[in-house]
Amino acid sequence: MQDVGSDRCRLTLGSWSWPSLAATIARYDTEIEVVGPAELVHAFDHLARRFAKTAAGPTPRGTS
Repeated sequence: MQDVGSDRCRLTLGSWSWPSLAATIARYDTEIEVVGPAELVHAFDHLARRFAKTAAGPTPRGTS
């Protein structure tokens, strides 16, 4: 972790997959700004859609 301002830091991590890295970062209880790469942005988008579907509640059986 690198301090880059009074209210910002840079986090440098590695992972075996972009979705796994996004999930790891999402565990922090803070706002996140992804500056790259595009694959990580897409992984966050995928997780956001999954979380939104989960937050909407269960779907009736037999539908998806």
